[in-house]
Amino acid sequence: MAEGVSIATGLNPLTDPVCLFIVQVLLIVIISRALGYLLNFVKQPPVISEVITGILLGPSVLSKATAFSVNVFPSGSSITTLNVIANIGLIFFMFMIGLEVDASILKKNLKASMIISLSSIILPFAMGIGLAATLYQFMPFHEDTVTVPNFGLFCVFVGVAISITAFPVLARILNERNLMGTRVGISSIAAASVDDVIAWILLAIVVSWGNNIKSGSDEGVNLSALWTFLMLIGFLIFMGTVGRFGIDFLYKRFVRTEAQKHNMLVVILILTLVCAFFTQVIGVHSIFGAFVMGIITPRHNGFHIHVTESIEDFVTIILLPLYFTYSGLRTDLSSIDSGAAGGLTVFIIFIACLGKIGGATLASRFTKKSWRESLTIGFLMNTKGLVELIVLNIGLDIHVLDKTTFTMFVIMALVTTFMTTPIVHFLWTKWEERQNTVPMETRQKGRFNILLYISNTRVGTALTNIAAAITPSDEESKKKYRVKSLFLHPISDRPSSYFYSTSNNIKNLPAQKREAVEAIQNDSQEVGLPFKPIFINSTDPAQDISSVAKKNQWPDLILLGYTRSEVANEGISSLGQSGGFFGGGGSGGSDGQAFYGKVIVKVLQTCKSCVGVVVDKGLERFHRQHNILFGFSGEIYENDALTVVIKMARRENIKITVLATNPEKLLERIGNNPKINIDSFNIIQSNDPYQEVLQRSSNPDAEYWCVVVGVPREDATKQEKLINNTQVSLLIVHPSNSLLDPSLKSSSSYTNLSGLDYNKAADDNNYAVGGSNKCNDEDPDAIQME
Repeated sequence: MAEGVSIATGLNPLTDPVCLFIVQVLLIVIISRALGYLLNFVKQPPVISEVITGILLGPSVLSKATAFSVNVFPSGSSITTLNVIANIGLIFFMFMIGLEVDASILKKNLKASMIISLSSIILPFAMGIGLAATLYQFMPFHEDTVTVPNFGLFCVFVGVAISITAFPVLARILNERNLMGTRVGISSIAAASVDDVIAWILLAIVVSWGNNIKSGSDEGVNLSALWTFLMLIGFLIFMGTVGRFGIDFLYKRFVRTEAQKHNMLVVILILTLVCAFFTQVIGVHSIFGAFVMGIITPRHNGFHIHVTESIEDFVTIILLPLYFTYSGLRTDLSSIDSGAAGGLTVFIIFIACLGKIGGATLASRFTKKSWRESLTIGFLMNTKGLVELIVLNIGLDIHVLDKTTFTMFVIMALVTTFMTTPIVHFLWTKWEERQNTVPMETRQKGRFNILLYISNTRVGTALTNIAAAITPSDEESKKKYRVKSLFLHPISDRPSSYFYSTSNNIKNLPAQKREAVEAIQNDSQEVGLPFKPIFINSTDPAQDISSVAKKNQWPDLILLGYTRSEVANEGISSLGQSGGFFGGGGSGGSDGQAFYGKVIVKVLQTCKSCVGVVVDKGLERFHRQHNILFGFSGEIYENDALTVVIKMARRENIKITVLATNPEKLLERIGNNPKINIDSFNIIQSNDPYQEVLQRSSNPDAEYWCVVVGVPREDATKQEKLINNTQVSLLIVHPSNSLLDPSLKSSSSYTNLSGLDYNKAADDNNYAVGGSNKCNDEDPDAIQME
């Protein structure tokens, strides 16, 4: 803008390049975000809204108006500027895709993923060549095309376009559908990783071939193609050896502090641009160099996640929408102006789906997966999304596609991406939900499984101590106990959130999360309680706790932590920060009116297993000499709590004070267990054990390690009084849920369930098949009360 020239002097702001670019960015971001918000209700990825934004702003809709096209998106320098900046964003986005490639997943599922990946590339690639022959014959290229594409080049390009899978879109879908840790999710994401690498190599060859044709003879037969290919191979070898080990050495040698990590980030980003520059000048494409750089970036101490977190917001919010909107601006729906063009568009969609879904499904079936699993993997692998659009834009740039064929393939990419989530939902997710009818499976005698939900570091320590007290001290008996700890991470649109569910290697977690997990691991080692960590992304903690419990055949005991401070935000912070991964379900303010948060309430509604809620009020290390207070009135709902207490009594350092209405009968039943030292129990007669437990535990001078009580799931009064009045830590044991498993009639009452807003009718329909009360029937320590 010239000095002294402004809107006050009559300047049209849209004639200034900077102002015009800002207006374009504002339109693109605001419209794409608004569409993304609406499409999120049908679980569609952001790329759909970004491309639709471009179509709305392009010649198909708004740019049909001359005033809009001339002033807002004029051809010439403004579109060139938009394209250059969008390509910078694309370079860093492809770098982020390279960062997401996880070799550990591929190694664990190498055989199956290679079979699925190669089959889902070879079959659609072959069908794509046949499709290309049809398109080349029946779809005459427009006269405005710079050059009619070479037939061989066109066939190979269409084969690549048909066979590609959108790795980042697939990762998002798997996370949102809670499939990342399942056989379906692991197989598809591993196969998509291989797909990604092969597809980009094929695309690099296609681009070098296309550029060679433009610069060489009519048939493109000259040495430049060979030189391009040799330089590409040399680049890959160099980056896979010298580059990879050199960067790895730099990180290990010089990165010790956060400041040094920042300096390393600068080095990585500079090298990303250098790699992009090199692959661009040798005639491949700049994005290929960035992708390779992402793959070789060190994964130590979660550094790759740190890199992604540092650049993802600006790339995904501003730069990436520019690129996909640019794709939409180049899409002209009016170019499909005949029945033949419309029919060919449908034919392209049909061939793309048949080849990709068919290839992946048959390969999955060959690896001995069920037909339902195989079909689900097939539809997941058929996700095209943003990677397909990148390929199509390159095809248009090197004149392999004209505007009509480009538009056809854009429609195909949108349709195949849009259809993935709803089909997977009905084909797999709904079916998986119905598997809740599977009963609680009988375990071998003496087996006992515990699931801990670690919402924050303090809760993790408390749960670890309680779980350790339940498990036996001798190593031989301890082998029959299996403890798993669940760590949840709030999922978002940010690509870095997708890393979490694939980072079961603790060393690859970000520093803050890793230190918190290691602190809990140190606590578990100190008390002699080994556990298996489970890391998953989550949008609904209670649903995911229930899902993990179900996949583990309903553990005998689920331990949750109660914390008052987390009810306000219902657990939206991350482990290592003040709040935790997701709140364990604590509630209540200073007045203590409410007692359980949404997480615990929903777990009680949906989980068949016995649920223990730990209220930490200064729980000491359990390996000291401790006294536990337990009230037992002989009610059926207290049986699971009694089983837990008996397991604790097997520890030499734990004594149990029991307030019981019928001491003789209880003593007789406890004495029948040869593993129990009766001297560990001090059984006292009480006419009202609950009230006496409440009175004793309310005494600030009480010397109890913790208080154990059995409480019905639907009872709201006892929990509140105990939590608000006791001065010592609590373990509130809620029995196995008989409504979720009708055979558990000895574990829970059927009354007053409205207190938890529970839909009994729905459960009677959904959980028709019963099971056995594991906590009471299957364990030798369990006590059956008449």
